[in-house]
Amino acid sequence: MSAGQLIPWDHLPENLSVLSLDAAFDEQHRELAALRLDHRTIQLRDRALRDELQRAIADPLRFAGRQIWYRHAPFLLGAASLAVVGVVFLLARSR
Repeated sequence: MSAGQLIPWDHLPENLSVLSLDAAFDEQHRELAALRLDHRTIQLRDRALRDELQRAIADPLRFAGRQIWYRHAPFLLGAASLAVVGVVFLLARSR
C-alpha cells in the first residue's frame, strides 16, 4: 500500500489515545527514573550477595551456623525453652 492510498481517520479507535508531547516526555522521564531505581536496587542486591558469598568462602562453618540459625531459630528457641521448663519441673519435683 502506498502512502497515497491511506485514508485519514475521522475519529480514533478506543484503544488509541493522543498525548501531548510534554505528557509523553513526562511519562518517559518517570519510566526512566523507575528503571534507574530498579537498576540501583539490583546493583545493591548484587553487591550484598557477593559480600555474603565472600563471607561464606572465608568462614564456611560460621556461614553454616548462621544459615541454620536463620532457618530454625524459632524451633531452637522453643526446644531450649521446653528444656529449661522441663529441668525446672524436675528440680522442683525432686525436692
